[in-house]
This record gives sequence, structure tokens and C-alpha cells, in this order.
Amino acid sequence: MKILMINVVCGIRSTGRICTDLADALTEQGHTVKIAYGRETVPEKYQKYAIRIGNDLDVKLHGVRARLLDECGFGSKRATIKFIEWVKKYDPDVIHLHNIHGYYINVEVLFDYLRSCGKKIIWTLHDCWAFTGHSALCDGINCEKWEKGCSNCPNLKEYPKSLFDYSKNNWIKKEKFFSGYQT
Repeated sequence: MKILMINVVCGIRSTGRICTDLADALTEQGHTVKIAYGRETVPEKYQKYAIRIGNDLDVKLHGVRARLLDECGFGSKRATIKFIEWVKKYDPDVIHLHNIHGYYINVEVLFDYLRSCGKKIIWTLHDCWAFTGHSALCDGINCEKWEKGCSNCPNLKEYPKSLFDYSKNNWIKKEKFFSGYQT
């Protein structure tokens, strides 16, 4: 089986190590694994899995967009389109999402592809970002606005930091992009 994981980093930090640990175990079982990542360096022993999405400039521009317009996950459109073309050629059987925030991938482009690709999709949530309008760590401040719709985010000064609050709009967009999948 061919497996593609998507995560912000590969082989470093908690989620990057989770991905490479899974990749090692799956490879031992005879599967082919690639890990698409967006930021930082990959330790040499994990280079065999690594596929970079975009480049450092893409990450910086996406980060600026996120800081100024509260659009973490909504930049990197060209890098994501190019990545989707690579995914089509790799043709994985399973796509396993991990942290898709981190200034490297456009969630609208990604989920438009995922909705129509016919692949098995797994999403491991390592934090709260996927279901909030802004915050990756809403549970740390006991915020439950995400249950009905985010607004006036109390966590703007925390990752992913933003000068302006567009959490209401982001929550609506994420609900639209991340919904409507058949199993």
C-alpha cells in the first residue's frame, strides 16, 4: 500500500516524530510511505520519506498573511496546487493528515482535492486548530466558542498569532472545507 502523510514538519518535534515513527513501522510491514512537510529541516535518516511543500519564501509570505489577516491555512495557494500535482502522480492509497497548519499549505485547495480524489483519508488531530476559527490551543484557556461559532478570539496573541480577529469568518470557512466527506 502507498501512504502519504502530511504534516508541518518531518522527523522533528512531536508531530514530526510521530509521522516518522509511523513511517518506519509501515515501511517494515512492506508499505511505501512519503511524508509531505512544509517547514524546517529533515534529519538525514528521514530524507527517504520527505517531500517538501513549497519553500522558505512561501512559509514566510504565508506567515505574514496569517499575522496580518488571521489567515493561517489560507495562504500558500501556488505551493499547494503544485503539491497536489505531485500527489496525483504519487497516487497514494491512503492520505493521513496531521498538523495542516503552520504556514505551508492552503486548506481550501487541499480539501477540494481530498473531497474528489476517492482516497481513504485519515486525520489525526494533534490540537484544536481544525475546529476553531483561530486557536490551536483553545482547551488551554477553556474556550468553547468553537462549538457554535468562533468570534472575538481570546487567543490572538498565541500561535498562530494575528493582529486582527477574523475567527468568525475562519470558523465558517473551515466548517465548509472540512465537511461533506463520504466514508
